[in-house]
Amino acid sequence: MPSCKATLYSLISILILLSLTACKIDMKQEIWLKKDNSGKASVIVHMQIPFGLQNETLDLQELNSFNALSSLAEVARKTPGVSVTRLAQEETHNKKEMNLSYYLDFTFKDVEGLSTVLSAEGRNAIFLTKSGKHKVLCIKAEELALIEDDDSDEFDFLSFIEINLRNKVNLPARVKKIDNTGYGKYKGKTATWDIELDDDWLSCTSHLLYVHF
Repeated sequence: MPSCKATLYSLISILILLSLTACKIDMKQEIWLKKDNSGKASVIVHMQIPFGLQNETLDLQELNSFNALSSLAEVARKTPGVSVTRLAQEETHNKKEMNLSYYLDFTFKDVEGLSTVLSAEGRNAIFLTKSGKHKVLCIKAEELALIEDDDSDEFDFLSFIEINLRNKVNLPARVKKIDNTGYGKYKGKTATWDIELDDDWLSCTSHLLYVHF
């Protein structure tokens, strides 16, 4: 199975290579789950670079030479019951900043397939369980392929690069309750967690996000 660990590493490595450490990376994972546990998912990675920073030496070709989500797409294409519907990237810039966006959309027949695509290699970041009469969707945030760090030295630069992660799930029934981590909120059939990936967050060994529905 191809490795997904390069998703965030690749971006950070290129930023460091180009001496662009005062940047912002926003990542979003959104899941639409049906009653039969099939559904679709969307992953977006957006990178914002102050355009005046190292403007004379900024190598746009280096930044545009890959799609940050290509490794996830490769896993998705090899996973039974999963179909990639979109893999794309966009670039926009003005005098103040450059914006690079990477997109991956796919469908899945079951939560196992969803987890295979979005989990770090050898991990199971997303799974369903039960609590009484309710289903519970669990996300081990530290095991997601987007942010799994593997003790990489690249994460020493988190004090210079602002990195945010939004996890959003759309469920087939109303949300009963969510975890008490403080990152989450819910309304109707939707639960959302907004997390800043700083040193304190990554130093914790476990971040279990769950939603009862």
